[in-house]
Amino acid sequence: MERRNFYDIIRNSPINVKAEYDRIYELYAEEAYGCCIEEWVNERFIDFPKSFRKRTVSLEDFNNTYGFRFDKYGSKREKSTDVLLTFCEYVINLCNQLCEAEGIFYEEDESLEILYEAIHDCVDELGLMEVKKEDIIIYVEKNPTAVAVAEIVPEEIAYSVLEYNHFRLKGDLSRKKAILKQMADDIESERKILKGINGNLESQLYQLMNKFVRHDHSQTPYIATMKEEEIEAVYDDIYQMWLLAKLEMDQVERGKRVKELLGEMNGR
Repeated sequence: MERRNFYDIIRNSPINVKAEYDRIYELYAEEAYGCCIEEWVNERFIDFPKSFRKRTVSLEDFNNTYGFRFDKYGSKREKSTDVLLTFCEYVINLCNQLCEAEGIFYEEDESLEILYEAIHDCVDELGLMEVKKEDIIIYVEKNPTAVAVAEIVPEEIAYSVLEYNHFRLKGDLSRKKAILKQMADDIESERKILKGINGNLESQLYQLMNKFVRHDHSQTPYIATMKEEEIEAVYDDIYQMWLLAKLEMDQVERGKRVKELLGEMNGR
């Protein structure tokens, strides 16, 4: 058996999902560093805005209403990556509301700071990033292309562009199609621009959006025979092609600026 040194063990070991879950659970639900954050959340829950808690009046009511069930650490229940990430989203959102209710930053409380760091580092190691809409945080895949596009599109669609990479959307054809519909509507007026830049991309993208996103699948006999995983693969292709289209159009203006700059630098 190949022996590994301490550096290899620390730097190259795969993430232990159960250990990560147990650590975050202990920091949140057990008394750690002189404070049980879960009890603190419960005490201040009624002060959370109704936009977040809706009609629920206690943490128990909130958990029951939305089906949140997280076992005590050390449970024999299998801890999948999805369970870990759902728990991270649950905890970070409750803690954000707690900080708002208390009028503090998480760095001002040692127990909160250590919990925040544990969640952030765990999510980062899984290759995910934080995305926030209004007062809700979700974790999505770190997709540099999606991030770049989200920075240049209108705010109302930027969140959806990033949300498409959320771990819970895998297999959710209905939600993916709804997001793609938003994206298709957003790019519709730019068809001529894209055609002038990359006619092949324009043709393929708009055909796919029309057949798979805008129209009912039953209207196209071939699509009606496709398996769900095959349709999802096409959805993902449409998503990536839309991102590429946005970047190619953005590059046109950037190219003009760079050409002007180089002309000035080189004395035309």
